[in-house]
Amino acid sequence: MGTAVDPRASLVQMFEAFAPRVSDRWIYLLSRDPRKWDKITPIKIWPGGDVFASIPNKPIPELLASPPLRDRLDDEVVVLRCGHSREMGLSVMRVVFEGFVSVVPGKLAIGLNHEGGVCVFGV
Repeated sequence: MGTAVDPRASLVQMFEAFAPRVSDRWIYLLSRDPRKWDKITPIKIWPGGDVFASIPNKPIPELLASPPLRDRLDDEVVVLRCGHSREMGLSVMRVVFEGFVSVVPGKLAIGLNHEGGVCVFGV
């Protein structure tokens, strides 16, 4: 498993890599009270414009069994519950309604939106 993950540093790297247009704002919001995190939402950076789409278009079990995620299933990841999530916060794996999972900081992430879309960033 390796070195422990710094949750905030992991999210900063993820925002800078996959959301450069809004990263400064999201990094600022991350430093504020979690109640402000509703303004951080994967829909703002969803590729292709169809927020109902999953990218790649696969069922979640198949997505997790495919590269590059399958080699990371045992890794510690950072989960940011934000957007329309009921309980904003950071954790190491929990149910996510809308938010981001930083798998490899700044290199590999998963976005989940409240419309049911799932997107792998940085393949």
